[in-house]
Amino acid sequence: MADSTSPRGTPDIPVPAGGDGNIDRQVLGGAAVAPADPGTAAEEILASIDDGIYVIDAQWRFTYLNAYASELLELADNSIVGQSLLDSFPQVQGSPVHAALRHVMNTREPVHFEAIGAIVPCWFSFGVYPAGDGGLFVHFRDISARKAAEVALRASDERFRLALANSPVSVFEQDLGLRYTWIHNPQFASPAAYIGKTDADVMEPNCAAVMEELKRAVIASGHPVRREVAAAPPGHPMHYFDLYIEPRLDARGRVIGISCAAADLTERRQAEQSLRASEEKFRNAFANAAIGFVMTGPDGRFLDCNPAYCRLVGYTTEELRALPPLHLVHPDDIAVNQQLNARMLAGEIPDYVIENRYIRKDGNIVWVRKSLSTMPDGEGRPTSIIGLVEDVTQRRKVEADLRLAKAEAERAVLARSKFLAAASHDLRQPVQSLVLLLEALKSNPMEPRVAKAVALMENALEGLNGLLSSILDVSRLDAGVVMPQMVAVDAGALLTRLVTEYAVVAAEKGLRVRMVPRAVTVSSDPVLLERALRNLIENALRYTETGGLVVGARLRGHHVRLDVVDSGIGIAEDKLPHIFEEFFQVGNPGRDRAKGLGLGLAIVGRLVRLLGAEIQVASRIGHGTRFSLVVPRHDAAPAGPAAEGSAADEVTGRILILEDDHSVRHGLALLIESWGHSVTALASGEEALAQCAEPGWTFDAIVADHRLGPGLSGTEAARRLGLQTGRAIPTVVVTGDTAPERIAEVHASGFAMLHKPVAAEDLRNTLQQLLR
Repeated sequence: MADSTSPRGTPDIPVPAGGDGNIDRQVLGGAAVAPADPGTAAEEILASIDDGIYVIDAQWRFTYLNAYASELLELADNSIVGQSLLDSFPQVQGSPVHAALRHVMNTREPVHFEAIGAIVPCWFSFGVYPAGDGGLFVHFRDISARKAAEVALRASDERFRLALANSPVSVFEQDLGLRYTWIHNPQFASPAAYIGKTDADVMEPNCAAVMEELKRAVIASGHPVRREVAAAPPGHPMHYFDLYIEPRLDARGRVIGISCAAADLTERRQAEQSLRASEEKFRNAFANAAIGFVMTGPDGRFLDCNPAYCRLVGYTTEELRALPPLHLVHPDDIAVNQQLNARMLAGEIPDYVIENRYIRKDGNIVWVRKSLSTMPDGEGRPTSIIGLVEDVTQRRKVEADLRLAKAEAERAVLARSKFLAAASHDLRQPVQSLVLLLEALKSNPMEPRVAKAVALMENALEGLNGLLSSILDVSRLDAGVVMPQMVAVDAGALLTRLVTEYAVVAAEKGLRVRMVPRAVTVSSDPVLLERALRNLIENALRYTETGGLVVGARLRGHHVRLDVVDSGIGIAEDKLPHIFEEFFQVGNPGRDRAKGLGLGLAIVGRLVRLLGAEIQVASRIGHGTRFSLVVPRHDAAPAGPAAEGSAADEVTGRILILEDDHSVRHGLALLIESWGHSVTALASGEEALAQCAEPGWTFDAIVADHRLGPGLSGTEAARRLGLQTGRAIPTVVVTGDTAPERIAEVHASGFAMLHKPVAAEDLRNTLQQLLR
């Protein structure tokens, strides 16, 4: 807040010319220097005018305010008289008004200026005059409305200037002689090329004559004219314009020339011509298309359709227009059509495609595929619905036939699986007996002829066992009970081990196995990956007579390609799609068992899918084949080899055998007892539950056949025995079933599982693991 003494310094503001610097010589005469006498005529005049007036003395104290000034300053009376301006209104300090007052106070020269008030934030015009007592006479008037009008006028002028500058319309003026006097945005040349010239000077003669006739008519009538005209200077293509001509008048209303605005319509005309051509093409396509076109209103009533649609439904266009909405749609399909139409018309979906049934005029039913969308008006409201309608009756029939064929194939596969499961179980029982009895026979001294016969029997038994094991592998993979454990696998070390192992087998056939070494790690299940590679190597050795094999790994971006390449007989191109099918073999029409069973590659195909890998095959007849497994690359260190079992003394225990086949049960008992175990062999689960209910019955492990006849399964019997004894008894389920559902059932129990015919060594190792 400034004090009431006179401010120092002179404000840097313009001082308007005029005035002699003395308020006493203004129109108001001496009224301003003597405002204290309210009874004077001057005081009455000052109080009644619509402008604001206040007077301050040399000490910046109010000595007078008229009524308008008090009202603007929101003062109830003149109690502010005698108070300091700067104390009463501190916001004045430092404002343009304060600067002007200081200037006049110091120089005694009057000032006129416009500014936004410091007390009331409006535009004012100020007049500040020196008063006779060393103070100031301040006159101010609200000019906010004028300022707003000026701003609006400037904005309007700027908008007009910008619009004119950016408008594509040509605007020009001509005098009574039709000479150009001013032109903006000429179409064909610069403005200078037109000024002072007539249309005949700048246009083709025929166009100029038409233009002159129109303009003369406006000059003669005094009325504006609007026409579409064609115009072009010589050497230029014809352009089309929307021409507006109006007379220019002087102050007395006399015509002194014309003003014209010409908007170029050439592109629009061309677009209209293109649109007409496009519409004609659409109409021809609509009429001649092989697919049905139909147009309906938003209410679903027919508006138009093409001949193909009429042929599809059997009605003429006139008959269709007389039908109610959705008359053709099968009653069972009407609801979904109504729902989709409502959503499309509401803007929820832009279009839709549906297949439903039509009832033709002759009563026959056809399946159609409809693609429907709306045609909007200028405001986006749908005016009609356009549909493409295609007869898909034949396709639907083919699809139905395919579904039926697929169902038949699935039933055949199911029947095959059931047959394999039953045959496998029934075959495995005697094979299991042969394995056990042969093992017992081999432990006794034999004559050479008997030993040779036993060796031949063992060889035949191995072949039969291999067949059953392969069938079981396929069943287990189909059952989904094999879950891969994905870890980092040292593929280089795995390939090296396999090549070393199979080099001996290859040498017996006179073949060489060579490896391209590479240190690389992949992400896979080590057991399943090894099984797949073994099958590929064995398959290659089986069908290679000369040369040998090359095994290696190649980097392929984020993947690794594991190759097994042979120089064997090769595979014909038409046979490649079938080599992963069960029992399919190339070059083995006599089903020579030495050349495999036709299940190795079938197992590889299933393993590859399970591992999320890819298998690639390239082959040439007489030159050999390359099988490649493409697996993800892994950058981490590979998992180390599984720790070998300890060679410590074997653990013995009390073993319960559950087996309904007498021969197998007896053979198992003899074999397990020979390992030092105490054995109880029973034929059913019910018998085991009854005996275990008596005091003193307890077992360390159970060996149970899964299928035990009409009673409890071995899996269920082992589970109940655990509940009855109050503890889970270690159990291995031995099964000959290959049905996927049976394998899944055993797997879900959590028990260990072996598959008949089980090798003696496998059973022995499994029992050791259970007893430990």
